[in-house]
This record gives sequence, C-alpha cells and structure tokens, in this order.
Amino acid sequence: PTISTPLDNDEAITFNNYGHLNFLELLFSYDDPNQHSLFSIFSNICLLVFGDNEIAFRLPSLVAGIFAIPLVYITCRSLGFSQLRSVLPSLLLTLYTPHLSYSQEGRGYALTVFFSIFLILCSIQVLKNRSPLLWAPLLVANATCMVVTLPSNIIFLVSAAVFCWTFRKYENLK
Repeated sequence: PTISTPLDNDEAITFNNYGHLNFLELLFSYDDPNQHSLFSIFSNICLLVFGDNEIAFRLPSLVAGIFAIPLVYITCRSLGFSQLRSVLPSLLLTLYTPHLSYSQEGRGYALTVFFSIFLILCSIQVLKNRSPLLWAPLLVANATCMVVTLPSNIIFLVSAAVFCWTFRKYENLK
C-alpha cells in the first residue's frame, strides 16, 4: 500500500546520494551506512527501465520481499519438513509487519532477508552434498551479494559459517 508514496527519511538519502551513481562507484566507494550498494545497483537499473518514480526505485525490495516467501517454503522442505510445517513459516513471513515494510522501502533490507534465506538453502545443499558444483558457487555468490548489499551482513555470514563448521564436525562424530 505504500509502494508509491513519496520518498522520505533514509529512502530519500539513498535516492539522492546513490540513485544515479554508476555501478563502479557503488561497488568500490562506501560512503555511509545509507549506502546499500546492491540495492542501489538494482534500483538504478529499474529507474533506467521504468523511469524516475517511487515504484521503480522500490521495485528491487518488492521483488526480493515477494520471492523470500516461497524461498522459506523451499528451504523448509529441503530440511525435510512436512508441507504443513513448511507453509507455516512462509505464512508467518507473509504476515510479519517488518517484512511488509522492508518490501516496500527503497533500502537493502528485503534483499538481506532474501539472501539470508537463500544462504541457508545453499548451505543445506552443500552440507548434504547435493550437486556441489551448483550449490557451492551459488553459496559464494550469495554471500558476496549479502556483503555488497550491507557490509554489516558479514556478521551473519560468519555466524552461518560457524554453524556449518559445527554441524559438519557433529555429523562426523556420529
């Protein structure tokens, strides 16, 4: 419902400071915490394709927020959850107010949610040795996308790596 409202606060800063920079500047010059570089790259592409408007600026967040919902289902199914136990977390994400907000804001938070869920899915597939030639590069690419979106996502990546290392050690003890 707020996807077409005027830009305000941090969104306006993101648009004004990074809305029309070239991709190299976005990737290799990190000026302040309002710079969500990967979001800005995707957003700039949408602005070029659809014109300068609020919906085009926020479109990457909307798409990431929407695709995060079925991705939760797929991730839960890959863990061996039943269909019902996989639908419930997807439904909870659908109704989660911050996720609804992130999906309508011109910021990188919906991308972070999407990439975090995808990182978990990739990690599960790698740990289960399912098509490692597919999932290992996807894991690395996804981790890179997370850090480019928000550099502070490195904390989540380190935590996920520690979990995977611990999981692998635990599995070897069985």
